[in-house]
Amino acid sequence: MTPWLRMRLPLDGLGLGRSDALALRRWGRARLRDRLRRRGRAGWLLAGLLPLLSPLLWAVAVPVLVAGFLRRRSLLSPLPGPQAARLLADCWASGADPLECWLWRHWFSEHSLSEHPHHPLPGRAAALVLPYLGAAADHQTLRDKQAMADRLAAAGVPVPPTLGLLSGGVLSGGLLSAGLLPAGHPADPAALPPVLRAEGPARLFVKPRHGSGGVAAWPLDRLGPGLVRLNGRPPAPAAEALGRLSARLGDDLLIQPRLTAAPDLAALCAAGPEGEGPEDGAPENGALPVLRLTTARLPGQAPWLHSALLCLPVPGQPPRSFLRGHLYVPVDLGRSPGADQSIHRVVPPGIQPVMNTLIHTVIPGGPASGTLLPGLLLGQPQQRLQQVPWNGQPLAGRPLPHLEAAASAALRAMALLPGLPLVNWDIALTADGPLVLDGNTCGNWILTALPPPGADTLLPLLLRWASAQA
Repeated sequence: MTPWLRMRLPLDGLGLGRSDALALRRWGRARLRDRLRRRGRAGWLLAGLLPLLSPLLWAVAVPVLVAGFLRRRSLLSPLPGPQAARLLADCWASGADPLECWLWRHWFSEHSLSEHPHHPLPGRAAALVLPYLGAAADHQTLRDKQAMADRLAAAGVPVPPTLGLLSGGVLSGGLLSAGLLPAGHPADPAALPPVLRAEGPARLFVKPRHGSGGVAAWPLDRLGPGLVRLNGRPPAPAAEALGRLSARLGDDLLIQPRLTAAPDLAALCAAGPEGEGPEDGAPENGALPVLRLTTARLPGQAPWLHSALLCLPVPGQPPRSFLRGHLYVPVDLGRSPGADQSIHRVVPPGIQPVMNTLIHTVIPGGPASGTLLPGLLLGQPQQRLQQVPWNGQPLAGRPLPHLEAAASAALRAMALLPGLPLVNWDIALTADGPLVLDGNTCGNWILTALPPPGADTLLPLLLRWASAQA
């Protein structure tokens, strides 16, 4: 089964069992059917068959998806037969893919599972809802990383500087190498921004203008004028390497400086004991520890901070490996005497916060204590890590630098998008303070939705927006 098809099943986002978010999922299905009907007769036919076709395809696809997951999972440790059978039933009932179901059941207590036996809003269902809740113009701005960065900078929210914007259409040398221009078409090194034509080495970073999920967000080393090393690969002309990447993605590329983590976070990421490792505290692949702040709001009201999660790259593992690439450390956002209370918002009535010590904590009003809780490796979700496993640095109780400033930046950024109900902000904590990297409405929904208080506290919020929009 191709990744493209796997990401679009179930077609309507509904599983075969009962869901706590059935009304919200049906709202998403109605929006999907509306979009299909705009595609002519074939779209009208598919929209009419959707209630029948979607559950049929999902019933057939689940055994294939679970079998593939079990093969990959056996590389970590085999899954016993009864657990595999329960995973199959969970996927059928919830409409969630096997990874979501497995993490849902293993992260949380039987008490939580008794309240929500199946994932209330899996990633596919969220993908049919979140991009269509709220103002389309704000969604469009958020998807354009450069447009959003310009808006943030104009409002005084700290962001990394953009040193160059590369359009694939002008990188003729790269497009020639990618086979998209006829042979003999001349390359144009002058199309490169000055930062790539300058003398001497430089540590840079490249990412797509409209990307998500860390796809093609890579370290870029300038070795000399027009010569680069992209993501640790052999040196190549910049027009060729970046033009090929831009053509493959079908998107512009943003060039930014490679950031350096705050010293305390650098110690957590260092590969060796007692903080030994790269000077910037990042693994060799250039990954950076990122603070993920989720902000939310009711229609027409001020935003509040929903949760905070520190994502630490694991040395020696590719950042794109979901189960092995990061150590996830929740941040305690409980009240802390003496901290600045002006940056937070009180959670509105009807959106009940759920305090916990597993993955997220909601601010019910008041400042954050800013200390780390035990960490989690997704490949071993039963364990709670008091220390960093690769260097012994303590986690639980450790203060997180710049949390107050980061929370303030996230809430100010959310205030610039008044038409959106929910945004996850990725923030780099550098020695000079926080920098907002980008935001997204859905993003890594697995991390946002897993309770407590994840999806079960967000469902009333999203339902309120869906009702107002309907």
